Amino acid sequence: MSRLDFNTLAKIQESTSHEIEIGSTSRIKEIVCTDGTKYNKSLSYTTMKFGYWNALDIRDYEKIQQLLRTRGLELELGTEVVYGNGRKVDYNIVEVQW
Repeated sequence: MSRLDFNTLAKIQESTSHEIEIGSTSRIKEIVCTDGTKYNKSLSYTTMKFGYWNALDIRDYEKIQQLLRTRGLELELGTEVVYGNGRKVDYNIVEVQW
């Protein structure tokens, strides 16, 4: 199990011009076994938003990925809502799958 410490969060905050907000979310994923049996698995995530749901530019994204990977974690796109001329984005913090 990977852990995100305060020092890493502080470095993330320093590496971007956006205020960061930490939250959590969960979703249900249907799992299909090799014998065809299906069951639901609850997946929980720590989430990270930048500013008011801002998408990260590629430089900030790569800097943050590098910081998180030192902890065995990485960002993945969590929620993306497109509206009018913009979009709202948050990211899930997940363990690196080797």
